[in-house]
Amino acid sequence: MNIGTAAGAIAAIGSLAFTGVATYYGAVIARQQLDQSKEESEQKAQDQASKVTFWEENSDWAEKNGALHMVNRSPDPVTEASVYFRITYKGKDHLLLLPAYSLPPCTEMVFPMEKQKVKLGGRWATLSDMTHWDVPWMFFADSSGKSWARGLTRLAWVDEEGVEALTRATTKQDTPMVVTEPQPKRVEPCGAAN
Repeated sequence: MNIGTAAGAIAAIGSLAFTGVATYYGAVIARQQLDQSKEESEQKAQDQASKVTFWEENSDWAEKNGALHMVNRSPDPVTEASVYFRITYKGKDHLLLLPAYSLPPCTEMVFPMEKQKVKLGGRWATLSDMTHWDVPWMFFADSSGKSWARGLTRLAWVDEEGVEALTRATTKQDTPMVVTEPQPKRVEPCGAAN
């Protein structure tokens, strides 16, 4: 065997091994970039939703100055924002729906409980007359039309099946609720996460 041929064969084997290793590491890097891109895409999709929240002011034991605050700190509007109230009135528990509102960009909507009326047992009462009220969750659609559910400690995307289930649940609601116009306030900083 000729030395030149042997050296060529060794060089070809070395080149093939190098190509194999380079291809493997190239695939690993491409996979990492794909995972990072997917994670960034999910974070971007949740970006606006993370800036939408609610909080309760004096919701226990019939505080007359109680209020519900719905806040959109994003620079984009939020549509179909609605909340469920759990209330206790004369020893009986009820689940009520506050109808959908649009939340303009960088806005807090304040719903004073003494102005929120509900008909229970054939009589009208304000939510400030309740023994207790609280809001377990809020639903809304972001500017891209994706539906979200926010609890006091959790934010989750709601798929089409979940939206349909919520719609069925709200149409079965037998307790009407009349809501006065909320008091809008500008929030700063706009675009900051909660």
